[in-house]
This record gives sequence, structure tokens and C-alpha cells, in this order.
Amino acid sequence: MNYTNKILLSGWATKDWTLSDVSQYLSRINPKIFEISKDFAEGSVSLKKIYSVLNSNKTSINFELSYAGTSNIVECSNLPFETYLKYLNIQFSEAQFLGCSMFRLLLGHSTELGIPTLISRLNEIRKLGCELLIEIHNGWESETKNLEALVSKTDCMFIIDFQNLYESPLSLSQVKNIPKDRVKYFHTRNLGNQYNEHPESTELEKELTKHNPTIPVMWEPKKIFKSDIKDLYYEHQQTY
Repeated sequence: MNYTNKILLSGWATKDWTLSDVSQYLSRINPKIFEISKDFAEGSVSLKKIYSVLNSNKTSINFELSYAGTSNIVECSNLPFETYLKYLNIQFSEAQFLGCSMFRLLLGHSTELGIPTLISRLNEIRKLGCELLIEIHNGWESETKNLEALVSKTDCMFIIDFQNLYESPLSLSQVKNIPKDRVKYFHTRNLGNQYNEHPESTELEKELTKHNPTIPVMWEPKKIFKSDIKDLYYEHQQTY
């Protein structure tokens, strides 16, 4: 896979890192976007220390911050939406404290919620601040009419996860119809010749990255020990 942009790392891949790991990654890779997992932000490291590391690196590196939140906008974890909104507000507060301009949402896998209700919920969430990024995650957004409504009725941006897209009912042409300026970044499970977790999605990856050659790609392996991620990733950089 020869992408125009070097592959970056997703929040999932770095959620168990130390602050030293994060600082080394930022200074060594100079990423356009750094995605922060909610698990990392709410882990054993002080949120204030995370802020300090990110802020100190921002003085020399120009990168955007995206907060990869945990969410289910359709089912709301069986809570009333008004209550769930308060829960989301906690995550948004963390994101804004860290300096994140973007917030990644997962809409949930149930497809029973109607389009007007989902759009209304997104409008309420948007008031919490941060640009909303909806991940193509083989959920509510992966029905054709729902995706079309998200594109036409909201200003949300999109993250396209190649493997989740491959497993979804959406076609490649339908995803290509998302305006290029509405796709913020990609997630891939594969890493060139170093690691090929899902070879079945490789052709789809090639097509979409060729169609959107300037959009950042983030590596998000799901079947590898976290301790091996750094070694494989930095090995890949040497061959880039």
C-alpha cells in the first residue's frame, strides 16, 4: 500500500502508551492529526499531564487533536437521551480541556431509530462543542438512506474504517459519493508489508486512498499485542 500520506496511528493503537511514548511519536512523526482514545484520557495518567505533553509538543508541531469517544447515539446505553447527553458532556469536557477540535462518534448498531430523531440528537450533541466525526462502523450510518441523510442534513465529518466498511452493506461507490472535503481520515487494520490483519479489505483500501490521496490514514490493529505495535510501526516508517 503506497499512500501519499505516511500512515499515522489511531487512538486505539496508542491507548495503552505512556506519556513518553506519545511525546516520542509526536516529535518523530509530526502527524497532521493525533487521535486520542477516551481510554487513554481516562486511564492511569493524569489528564493534566496529558495536556502538558500535548501542549508542549504543539509549540513545535502543527497537529490537530481528535478525541475518540465512546458513544451509542441510537440506543444511548438504555438511558433517556437527555441523561445520555450529560454523560457525553463529560467526554466533551475532557476533549476540550486537552485542546481537541474534533470528537469521534459511533452512532450504534441498531437501525430502528428514525432519521429525524437521529439528526435531532446530533444537533443537540453539536452544541457541546467540537466538530463531530462520524465513523463508518457498520452501524446505523451504514444504511444507504441514513448515510445520505447524514451527508445532506448535517455538517458532520466522516471517518472511514476500511474493515468495518468492507463488512457493511454499503458499496464502494456509495462511500465515494461522500464529498472529499467531508472525509477527515481513514482507519486501516493493515500496515504495508509489516502487518496484514485483513487482506480481504486491501483492494477497497487501495480504491479509496487512490480516490482521496491527501486524506490521512491511521493504523488501527485489533489482533496484535499492544507491546508489538510500536516496533512494527517504527519499522514501517524506515521503509516508507
